[in-house]
Amino acid sequence: MEAATVVSGRSSGQKADSRLKRVSIIWALLFFNALTPTTGSLLAIPHRAAQILTQGSLLVALVLALTINPRLRMRPNWCLGLYSVLTISSLMMSVRLVGLGTEYRSARLVIFVFVLWLLTPWWGRRDMVVLRSQMRFLLIILVSVLVGSSFPPGSPCRRDV
Repeated sequence: MEAATVVSGRSSGQKADSRLKRVSIIWALLFFNALTPTTGSLLAIPHRAAQILTQGSLLVALVLALTINPRLRMRPNWCLGLYSVLTISSLMMSVRLVGLGTEYRSARLVIFVFVLWLLTPWWGRRDMVVLRSQMRFLLIILVSVLVGSSFPPGSPCRRDV
């Protein structure tokens, strides 16, 4: 019976655990993508580098989401349906405008919503993997804000760029 549960050298439980870890990583990358790069923080990261990191995290999240959901199985969801309508209308409006920036932002929004659609099989599960990931990253952001607020703007530890 145990030999039947082994798939390519790994048990089905290990395969499920690695998928849940990747769901958490994807959620972290989406969360990181939504953060805006700031200047004057404790970490002196150049603005362009911070933009590349946040925007690159969306592409990494897309690739990881396609690896855990290669058959593109999605669950129906009203909220994501409305976001999809918003995304499509945003994309239609950006094509009419002259600037390349609006088209780029609309394409990023399409990718973001598509990754959310790819994660719908893990929404509403009993183990609440997406909810636990969201709570974990909100706690990380809260702790980082508290640490950052403990250093006043004029302190020697803080370097404004």
